[in-house]
Amino acid sequence: MNDNHTTNDMRLKEFNDDGLRKIAKEIVLQRFFLVLHALIYCFVNLLLFVINYLTDQTYPWFLWALIGWGIVILTHVFYYILYKKGIVHIATLILLYHVWAYVILNLFILFIDFFTATPRWSFMVWFWYPFGAWSGILIIHMIMYFYTIPSQETSDELNWIERKVEKELKKLQKVQRDHHPPEDRQI
Repeated sequence: MNDNHTTNDMRLKEFNDDGLRKIAKEIVLQRFFLVLHALIYCFVNLLLFVINYLTDQTYPWFLWALIGWGIVILTHVFYYILYKKGIVHIATLILLYHVWAYVILNLFILFIDFFTATPRWSFMVWFWYPFGAWSGILIIHMIMYFYTIPSQETSDELNWIERKVEKELKKLQKVQRDHHPPEDRQI
C-alpha cells in the first residue's frame, strides 16, 4: 500500500504548478507558431497564385508550392494535435506518424500522377506501385504494434518483448544460482 502511494506521489510531482505552467506555455507557443505558419502559408500561396495567373495561365505551377507546403503545414497541425493530446509512448507515436505519412504522401503521389500525366489530370498506373508496397509495410507495422503493445484493457499484462525479457532474466537468474550457491553469496 505504501509503495503504491509513493509511486502515485512521484507521478503527481511531475504535474505540480511549475510543471503545468511549462506545459501550458509550450502549448501556447506551439499554437502561436502554428497560426503564424498558417498565415504565412496563405499569404505566400495567394501571392504565388496571383503571379502564376498574371504570367502564365497555361501551367498552374503554384499548385506545387500549395500542395508541397500544405503537406508541411498539415504535418505541423498533426504534431500539435498529438502534443496537445499528450501522446508520449514512442511506439504509438511512431505508428501514428507512419499512418500519417502513408496517407498524406500517397495523396501527394496521386497528385503527382494526375498532374504529370499526359493528357493532364488523367490517371496513370504507376501510383499503385508505391501505394501497394507501402500498404504492405504499414500492415506489417500495425500487426507488430498491436502484437507487441498490449491494449489498454490488458495494460497489466506484459507485452511480447517484456515477456521475452522476463524469460531471459529467469534463465540468467538460474545460471547465477547454479554457479553461486547461497553460502557463497555476499549480501
